[in-house]
Order: sequence, then structure tokens, then C-alpha cells
Amino acid sequence: MTYAEVVTILKDWAPIVRDAVVTAAAFAGACVGVSGLKTWKRQLKGTTEFGLAMNILTDVYAVRDAMQSLRNFTLRNPPPPERFDDLGLLDARHRLMQSLWSPHSSAMARFNANLLVSETIWGKEIAGHAKELQKAVRSIDGALMMEYLTRIPSPASPEDGPFKLDPVLYSNGSPDEFQKNLDKVVADIENELRPILGNRRG
Repeated sequence: MTYAEVVTILKDWAPIVRDAVVTAAAFAGACVGVSGLKTWKRQLKGTTEFGLAMNILTDVYAVRDAMQSLRNFTLRNPPPPERFDDLGLLDARHRLMQSLWSPHSSAMARFNANLLVSETIWGKEIAGHAKELQKAVRSIDGALMMEYLTRIPSPASPEDGPFKLDPVLYSNGSPDEFQKNLDKVVADIENELRPILGNRRG
């Protein structure tokens, strides 16, 4: 084969080779692009789930801390064994107790909203534990109301006697049943969220 023939063959194949190279480069670029998009979506999903998990935990801790602040106050400041003689003192005490408890309200609102979002991502695993937390919150609300109503000053009567302290509001200074149940609820939610936080950390 002469040199001229080789040159002719190369000229004939040059467009084909060029097109093949361009096609291969485009294919490789597309593969890299798809891989990058998948990586970005995976990172975005991980970041979103991590943020949601942290928000849920933060609100759970805020509710728990409000409960503990209220119960610590009642432990250090028990009421008199009978009805209050002064409605003003009763009102002042009730307002103070409500102020210790009030931070739970906004935390529970955020928690319930995040709970709805979590169900679309993780299912109802956390919702079961959330019901126990919501139950504890309702117990505190009810106990606060009854504490106030039953101690409103009224004419003394033979039936009046020492009032029993509500164990929901009043701790004996050691982990009681209410505190143990609360600690379990918090731990259960932590255990549900720990793998998500661990994946983000890794």
C-alpha cells in the first residue's frame, strides 16, 4: 500500500473517528452528570432528614425541660395542706407555675408540625412515641388546672381536709413513675432518630 493510499484511507476514516470521539465524550459527560445529580440528591435528602431530626429532638428536649422546671419548682415550693386563704397568693403561684410551663406550647406546636413531615419520610415510627409525649403534656395541663380549682379559697366545711399532692405535678425528689415514663419516651424518640443523625455524621 502506497503512502498516497494510506493518506486517502485516513481522510475517509477521519470524520468517522471524530464523530465517535465526540459521541464518546458526550456519553461520558452525561454519565458524570447523572452520577453528580444522584450524589446531589442523596446529599440533599441526607441534609433535609438530618435537619428534621434535629428539630424534632430540640422540641422534645424543650418540652421535657419545661416539665422538669415545673416539677422542680413544686418540689421546692409545696403548697399548704389546705385551701389558700388568700386568692391573690393562689393566683400569683398559679401564674408562676404557668410561666414555667408555657415554653412547652410553642415547642409542641413545632413538634407536631415536624411530626407530620416526618411521617411522609419515615412513616409512623415516631408517631407512636409522640402520642406518649402528647399524653404527658395533657396530664400536666389537666393537673395544673385542677391544682388551681381545688385550692380556691372557700368557706371552711367539715369535709375539707388535707389535699393530696398530684403525682403528675409533684415529685418526691427521686425518679418517680411520671419521670421514668417521660425519660422512656424521650429515649425512644432518640433511638428512632439516632440512625439518621449517625448517617449524617458519617
